[in-house]
Amino acid sequence: MPFITKTGFRAFGAVVAAYGAYQSTQICTSMLEKYPPHTPPPTSQLWVPNKQDTSRPTYVPANSPVTYYARVPASLFPQPFSLEEARKLWADAVLHGRLISLEARLAGWINGVKGGEMKPGAKLVGGVLEVVQPPSSTSQLTTRWANPEGGIKFFETVARYGYPWRLMEGGRHDMPVERDGDDVLVGFSSAHDYAVLDGDNKVLPRWAEWAHCMFARFILDDGVKELQRRAEKNAKEH
Repeated sequence: MPFITKTGFRAFGAVVAAYGAYQSTQICTSMLEKYPPHTPPPTSQLWVPNKQDTSRPTYVPANSPVTYYARVPASLFPQPFSLEEARKLWADAVLHGRLISLEARLAGWINGVKGGEMKPGAKLVGGVLEVVQPPSSTSQLTTRWANPEGGIKFFETVARYGYPWRLMEGGRHDMPVERDGDDVLVGFSSAHDYAVLDGDNKVLPRWAEWAHCMFARFILDDGVKELQRRAEKNAKEH
């Protein structure tokens, strides 16, 4: 009887683990199909590294900047439609999505920073992001972030001794909005900066880059859900 019980628990655990892996694979596959990658235009600030220090030059890998878009009805935004207001609303929806809100609470607790307004230099998401360009009639919200110097230096050192990867210096996110007929394209972009060291072109491992890209897709999806939730709430109140 104990053998049967122990075996049964192991089998049950294996089935649960297999089902969880299957569900995760299905969700990721759905996200990959739903939100394909797009390369930002050459004029995008995503291509411009955060640091312009010639003593420690940085670069943006050619495959790093990427934007994911979702198509939503224009009716989710206040009418008559205003691109400036749409950009503000979309940025706010992304910043209050489930995943970003969780990160903001955790980072805010660690850093002792509360979210600020979307103005140049303001800190968002518990101090993780800094506003470079606020949403307006001519531009979407653009933010930047930086990894801790300690982590960068550690991976820099081990990379010199043969470690095959390197940690990025930091990067940028922006949240584009474009009108497309009766619909609106809302997006979430990401780009990473790396230091030019030893000419080795070492970057994050592919699985880590894949995870970053998948996380960006989930952030976009959360933003869309938050946008829909607000529109439904507004419709009920009016």
